[in-house]
Amino acid sequence: EQVKDKNSLFNFYKKIIDFKLTYPEIARGTITDLVDLGKGSISGYITEYNGEKLMLVYCLSDKEQTVEVPKDKLNYSSIAAQLCAQDCDSDGNTPQATLSGSTLTMPAGSFVILK
Repeated sequence: EQVKDKNSLFNFYKKIIDFKLTYPEIARGTITDLVDLGKGSISGYITEYNGEKLMLVYCLSDKEQTVEVPKDKLNYSSIAAQLCAQDCDSDGNTPQATLSGSTLTMPAGSFVILK
């Protein structure tokens, strides 16, 4: 039953495990920097493994948030991956984060990987 349900806890954790396998910086890396985003509901940090770096940004708010993400600690170019804790709509889609330059808009209860 949980395997078929896109909104199940099983499938949520499956996605998290897939991210850890795809991006070893998450599972095996060292946090090298915290990133001040100026909002208490959004936090970020940079992790590094074998010379590769990425930034994880978490939106802990119950509302969509927009922040400027500095590039002084990591010159990211795109959203490499994202996950939202909100349920899928009737078409199976979840709200998506967007990045325009250094402006990041994130759905409530989400995280993104910037690389």
